[in-house]
Amino acid sequence: MEIKFFEYSEFLFNDEESRDLDRKTIHYSGISDSHFMGFAALSIFQKYRKKIFSYDLIRILCGNGNNGGDGLALAFFLIQNGKVPTVYLKDGIMSGESEFYKNAFLNSGGRILPLESFEVFSGKESVFLVDALLGTGFRFPLKSPLDVVISKIKTNKQTNPENSFILSIDAVSGFNEDFAPPFEPDALAEIGIKKWSNRFLPNKIKKSFHRIGFPIFQHSETKKK
Repeated sequence: MEIKFFEYSEFLFNDEESRDLDRKTIHYSGISDSHFMGFAALSIFQKYRKKIFSYDLIRILCGNGNNGGDGLALAFFLIQNGKVPTVYLKDGIMSGESEFYKNAFLNSGGRILPLESFEVFSGKESVFLVDALLGTGFRFPLKSPLDVVISKIKTNKQTNPENSFILSIDAVSGFNEDFAPPFEPDALAEIGIKKWSNRFLPNKIKKSFHRIGFPIFQHSETKKK
């Protein structure tokens, strides 16, 4: 069965449309969730490899949803290429594909710490921080430990702006277009489709787009108003 793009509003998709298109793409493509997660992580690794490897330390903050799964998959590709990140993971039930990359990372010699143990950086070492906490489907208000960790990300960026780089995966965790971002990453890697809410982020945030096998949306398929 064909995915009918006229069901969607335009090139930029809201949260509900994004989730719906994710499900349809996975269903009709015949590609598994775990493969899409791996495609996303590998694409991000290839795009940011040179930047990541220029930093002394790598910290990956993972939620227990599929956004966190993307972070775990990225951690796996990093350790396979000789760069060992420190992963902080939120406690909670995870999807099968997220568990797959969690175990792959651990079996490769990686170490995972509780998300609550994440602290503001100290010392002179440079840090590459990956925000894989929340995707587009989160709901306010933020609860502990997410609210505390996001506050620490902001504090770190304010106190150590020249010696750290923050990359958000698919969405800036905790961002709602009606408010200022809870912190400003240096870069955002959008996965699969472009999200409506991300257009409201400050222009200075560098964006990369990783299609990873999602169908190309054509002008002729745009829903008529």
